[in-house]
Amino acid sequence: MNADPGILAFDSANLAIPHEAIQSIVVTRKWGSYRMLFEYSDERGRRAKLKVFLPHLPGRMLSEAHRKDIPPKVAIQEHNALIRDAFLRALPPHVAPRAEWRI
Repeated sequence: MNADPGILAFDSANLAIPHEAIQSIVVTRKWGSYRMLFEYSDERGRRAKLKVFLPHLPGRMLSEAHRKDIPPKVAIQEHNALIRDAFLRALPPHVAPRAEWRI
């Protein structure tokens, strides 16, 4: 879905964290999947955390890599790099250097 970020931010079903409220982002790998931890200041200025689970490479993508003779480990590394790059592009320049990638 390619919706306007402004519309998504005002939808009460979504969580919107202003860029300036982000204190840290940590990505860790555990048991073949990834977890992201966002630490930020909530609207009252209190420290808050958001944990996100990122599943491993979708089976469809892994099957496609297999057909192209790409080893699974390489396909997973390429997929992880795409996720990391997408998050870094979405972050403002003053927050991106504080993102920590433990993968």
